[in-house]
Amino acid sequence: MEDRFCAGEEYQVREGDTLYQISRRHQIPLDQIMQANPYVNVYNLQPGEWICIPRNMERSQQSQERNETTTNNNMDHTNRNGIMLEYVITGNETLEQVLNKFDVDLEELLKYNGMNAIGLRRGTVLRIPKKIDD
Repeated sequence: MEDRFCAGEEYQVREGDTLYQISRRHQIPLDQIMQANPYVNVYNLQPGEWICIPRNMERSQQSQERNETTTNNNMDHTNRNGIMLEYVITGNETLEQVLNKFDVDLEELLKYNGMNAIGLRRGTVLRIPKKIDD
């Protein structure tokens, strides 16, 4: 990102990345990423190219409030174990296969991905609550 200021973090584009995937992975709205990268052709991202992932002040505030609530209640509101796993759908996986693979129920999966219905497509990134053996 040669001599450009990034108010956030720098991210190196990987093979197959799309701006939409990057925005979901970092939980930053597309328009914020586009505004932070006026010099980048967002419709033709190239592997190895650096882009700026801006800080989402609203999300940071919500995250801080959630962490305070979590500490106060001894509960994690994003996941009962406090651990999430990002999983990228490959090939022709079905929803049932993903649910079985990670031993997670549908309601839980939809909740942690902010969805009320789901259609799996190759490249979809899902947040999977990770089970911890006691």
